[in-house]
Amino acid sequence: LIMKKLLFLFLAVLTWTACKQSAGSENTALKNESATTVATIDSINTAFDSAWNKKDSAAVVGMLADDVILISGKSILKGKEALAKNFVGRQMPVAGDLKVTKERVDASGDLGYETGTWSLQISLPEKAPFEQTGNYNFVWKKDADHNWKVSVINMEEHPAVKNK
Repeated sequence: LIMKKLLFLFLAVLTWTACKQSAGSENTALKNESATTVATIDSINTAFDSAWNKKDSAAVVGMLADDVILISGKSILKGKEALAKNFVGRQMPVAGDLKVTKERVDASGDLGYETGTWSLQISLPEKAPFEQTGNYNFVWKKDADHNWKVSVINMEEHPAVKNK
């Protein structure tokens, strides 16, 4: 009877240890996958910033999901075509030298995000150039072809600061 109890206890401990090791391996694999996804999101955010600074509107628009939504102040733009025309098309010619300070980049599965602050040099015709700053959130998602696309852009502008 004691031998049966010891054998049962031994098997229970062995099963628990095997399950714990298996879960640990899965957690490590998930952490590695998540780290890779975060690095990818960080990289495509950097590519977005670079394309903006090069005034490469085709590259910027190519990074947008078909159903992208931009929320900025009281404005809401929906869809790639609307953002291409009313955001990229109107802002890119006058807004350059984009600089971002990333506060957080994270991802899980088919979604990723970046949040932080931004600054741009604004050059309007017949006006002195000025710096515009704000906060941003980008949400990225994989499309049907497993390519990362910007799904949501949330931008908050701070009051304009004139160059000294």
